[in-house]
Amino acid sequence: MVNWLKKLNQAKPFPVPFKTRDKIPFRGKETQDFGAWNIDQSMNEEEANKEEMMHPDMSYLGQGNVGMAYQTPESVIKYTSDLSECEAAERLYQNPIPCAVRVLSSPVILNDHLAKLELEKVTPLNLQQKEVISAAYDCYDQERTSDCLDQLDSHYDQKLILDYRILRECLWSNGFDPIDAHHDNVGYNSKGELVLLDLGGSV
Repeated sequence: MVNWLKKLNQAKPFPVPFKTRDKIPFRGKETQDFGAWNIDQSMNEEEANKEEMMHPDMSYLGQGNVGMAYQTPESVIKYTSDLSECEAAERLYQNPIPCAVRVLSSPVILNDHLAKLELEKVTPLNLQQKEVISAAYDCYDQERTSDCLDQLDSHYDQKLILDYRILRECLWSNGFDPIDAHHDNVGYNSKGELVLLDLGGSV
């Protein structure tokens, strides 16, 4: 594996899939989000070049714990080292549900430690909406979830809280775990449905 990065604490050209065009913050394993580090370890130069040729208009979108996402004009491309996420993506590709991001194609296994997902674009939450979802998410960690959510209704956007209730119930009823349905992992699709974006941990 070619080590393209000399220092972990600087934003430099990232090796996968773009080596020169994108400046991507590279986080080490000692930080919370080290998806770029994972992908750097999992994707070799040949695979990176192939991905770059396949998606020449792709640009960096973000990273999490085990993967990183790019966007094209039409979709989001996610590289993940969590192969269980592929299981969730394949299930959703075969049987879409209204509370999860739409998977546009069957997941592609690039090697034993890396897969690629193609997902629909969604609208991320704004800061105010994230505050509401964060408070609602915390309610589900309490014994009196319903009472907690009812109290939030009097202080926050009732529609957003209702949408979040529906999202969690929908995930559970379809065999998906909403444990990662926090404020950074949900957004609204083109139909106006609140959906789970990150499928890691959902199965």
